[in-house]
Amino acid sequence: MEQIAFFGLGTMGVPIIKNLLQAGYDVAATVHNGHRQGPDAVLPYGARIVDTVQEAVKNALLPIDFKSYGVMIGASDLFMYNTP
Repeated sequence: MEQIAFFGLGTMGVPIIKNLLQAGYDVAATVHNGHRQGPDAVLPYGARIVDTVQEAVKNALLPIDFKSYGVMIGASDLFMYNTP
């Protein structure tokens, strides 16, 4: 099963994560802004809630646009921990 890292469990993130889980993906999600209401909405569908970005990206697929953005802002941590 392919793992997808997902950042943010807000108004847009929760329905996207639900759709990914229902499509059969393994989703590792992390709370972006510190609010913990989102996990309650996606845990019943099988999401894994992780505490750090590093945990989310470990062995995960990252969209190319996200990788490009990470390089532009210098988010090298994302790639150091991403080992698909």
